[in-house]
Amino acid sequence: MTPAPLYRLSNLTFRYGTDGFALSIPEMDIEAGASIGLVGPNGGGKSTLLKLLAFLETPQEGAIFFQGKKVSGAGDPSVMRSVTILLQEPYLLQATVFENVAYGLRIRGEKEGVREKVADVLERVGLPYGEFGHRKWHQLSGGEAQRVALASRLILKPLALLLDEPTASVDPYSAYRIREAIVDVWKTFKTTLLVASHDEEWLNGSVDRIYKVHDGKIIGSGDENLLPGPWEPAPDSLWKKGLEGGRTIVAPPPPHRESTALLRGTDVDLYVSEWQEKKIENIIPGVITGMYMESFKGHLNIYVDIGGITILSVMAPERADHLRVLPGKKIWVAFPASALRWL
Repeated sequence: MTPAPLYRLSNLTFRYGTDGFALSIPEMDIEAGASIGLVGPNGGGKSTLLKLLAFLETPQEGAIFFQGKKVSGAGDPSVMRSVTILLQEPYLLQATVFENVAYGLRIRGEKEGVREKVADVLERVGLPYGEFGHRKWHQLSGGEAQRVALASRLILKPLALLLDEPTASVDPYSAYRIREAIVDVWKTFKTTLLVASHDEEWLNGSVDRIYKVHDGKIIGSGDENLLPGPWEPAPDSLWKKGLEGGRTIVAPPPPHRESTALLRGTDVDLYVSEWQEKKIENIIPGVITGMYMESFKGHLNIYVDIGGITILSVMAPERADHLRVLPGKKIWVAFPASALRWL
């Protein structure tokens, strides 16, 4: 018999108020040991979905099953010890780093090996116990405080670890250490990871799978670009989106000016010069900001800043080798207007 997924969402609907934002997920399974990222615009539903999966909110309609059992709602004691969430602005006790990290174990009544467990998780987040264990909360930088908060979750060894914008306000080194820590616990303890982030490049190196969340729905995979409005009329019955430096993206007519377009990364090609043999409406100069190999898919994800927004191009490693792409290299992004579809 096939084991039940860790999470199963069925006909899920959540609203803030009677006429507020609605999250709607007809069906979704999350297998034990999965490593999933959530990306999308502000207000799209990423944080709401994480709070539901952390059992901090209760859906108005539908059900959430955890390990095959229906969860009654927010605060259900049967699951609260199995799931932990790190919010974007975590709260620290007005105490030492040691006391913050050990707090969850104290609440659970665990007394054996507390110091060793605290030292272990602090090492995993790059905060050696000898240097940081006795520091007070107010002696930490923003990135260090975030890593202490993460350590306080890791020490509990949850079945599911949920992170909401874990690198939103941290320094690059802290972002690196957070990624190393969550990948480590995923591989070592088979912890199920669900991470919401605006930083898709960072996320791509942290999880195995990415879902796009937009307007309360899961609308695609991590291989796609979301291009929100506003859009303006352009020549030849097309519409355009303005970018920095006078650059534009050209698209078919949208349903309305604020519509969001979906562009598959496989439809975005790269060239070392603007010249091409055939006419393509969108040929936009940019700079490569990041590259990540999708080892489980066998392709390369290349991120290009084209004027205030980042475009993902997905290509075979052989094509990337031919172009000699490297971070910091100037490149031309190319895709037809017809490749954009409206959400």
